[in-house]
Amino acid sequence: MVAIIVGCNLLLSLGLLWLAWQVRRAQPGLEQATHNILGYAAACQNGLGNTPANVLKAQQALHQARDRYQELQIKLAKWRSLLRGCRWLVGLVWRSRRGQKSGSRSPRMRT
Repeated sequence: MVAIIVGCNLLLSLGLLWLAWQVRRAQPGLEQATHNILGYAAACQNGLGNTPANVLKAQQALHQARDRYQELQIKLAKWRSLLRGCRWLVGLVWRSRRGQKSGSRSPRMRT
């Protein structure tokens, strides 16, 4: 019975020794992978760290552009109204001048 327990302990010890040897062999690769992952995480943090400030800045610029667009729409409406009034005035003057010319024509004499 003692021989079986010693044999099991011996097999278990050999298995754990082999596992420790495998971990020891994989350690440089794991260290490199850990270093790479931490580098990628730092790069992402540096790249995206100021994103909220940039988004806020872009939202403010968009708000200013919308306000400016609304101001320009109001100015455009005023200019259109002014041009409509000028067009109406020119049409009125044109019609009155044509009416004067047609009324003041002297009949042609036929020979």
